[in-house]
Amino acid sequence: MATFDTYREAFPNARLSRKPNGVLEVALHTDGGKLLFNGHTHEQFVHLFHAIGEDHHNRVVILTGSGDAFMDAISPEGFDFFSPQGYDKILREGRKVLSNILDIEVPMIAALNGPVLLHSEYALLTDIILATPETVFQDKPHFDFGIVPGDGVNLLWPEVIGSIRGRYF
Repeated sequence: MATFDTYREAFPNARLSRKPNGVLEVALHTDGGKLLFNGHTHEQFVHLFHAIGEDHHNRVVILTGSGDAFMDAISPEGFDFFSPQGYDKILREGRKVLSNILDIEVPMIAALNGPVLLHSEYALLTDIILATPETVFQDKPHFDFGIVPGDGVNLLWPEVIGSIRGRYF
């Protein structure tokens, strides 16, 4: 079982704070500002959500971003799109992060502070979504990197907005 002290500082792209009543705030960031998603964060968030789910002192999890976006920028740094082993790692991590979010047994709230242009499934898997008026959703980077959106987002959007609009989206 994880304890907050063992993982509080373990994730360089997640600022974690927990109140005495068990409300855990997770703010995704890069160097304190807006998150730049990359291969390192892709791997890191698998372990982050696992640790959160294993900590039975968490009563509520609030997931948010930093700066003016929840998640709107991506870099190819740390990804290996060009070898079978690299692609397999990306696929396994993509599936595992979703499982780890779903394994968090306490209520999760996504507090979206702006655009969600990639990995919107992180927010879609929460129990409650609160968003600023500037929040928009998109999941285009898969195509920019020449890969299909097979990480779960392709299944979630049709469930959220209906099959016709979801396939279009």
